[in-house]
Amino acid sequence: MTTTNSTELLGNLRGCTITATIQIVETNSPMWWFGNDCGSGVRYPNVRLFFTTNPEVYNLDHANANELEFWWAKEAFAQVQQGTITLTAHLDPAKWGDSQGHSGETEPYRSGFLSAASRVAQIGLSFGGGCFYDTGVGIYNPENPESGATLILFEYKALRPRLCIERSELGVVTLWVANGWESYDVQYSENLMEWTDLYPLSPLALGDTRFYRIKP
Repeated sequence: MTTTNSTELLGNLRGCTITATIQIVETNSPMWWFGNDCGSGVRYPNVRLFFTTNPEVYNLDHANANELEFWWAKEAFAQVQQGTITLTAHLDPAKWGDSQGHSGETEPYRSGFLSAASRVAQIGLSFGGGCFYDTGVGIYNPENPESGATLILFEYKALRPRLCIERSELGVVTLWVANGWESYDVQYSENLMEWTDLYPLSPLALGDTRFYRIKP
């Protein structure tokens, strides 16, 4: 696994969209393989998005015993091979699975996922193949023992939901959320201290200022 403990990518990431861009540079025609082949699943070495609430070095036994601490993207993965790869996934419970393969779309795993997404301790990339996301990948080429590869991480970011406001020529204000995948409650304030739910919305007097935010 390749993980980071950068504070910009940790803590409460609920509602975020995770994006990673990497490049794999091969030398001397490496042959890729993955460990612990189960005979089914994804039939090639792959890399996918991953996060955990556990700040320690990854331990398989601990992950198996504490499944709701560890989550892998089910759809945001790609084959490990020469080229540039971009992986993107919303932190939507239905798009992630825990260490025992349970999807976050049904309870109690949905609640477990949302709890984990609100207290991320490590985030990064995970490598595997077949039935497993965490068994790692390697290179083997008996005809050219000097074959190899370099992994370059260009970008790894968490796009947080952002409230956008647009005012038309008729004075109508439109609000929408960028980088979001779920429904959000919006609040407004006239002093940045007291916040009120957007609906019902009281009239705004001429010359007054109103602030808006996504409800915490």
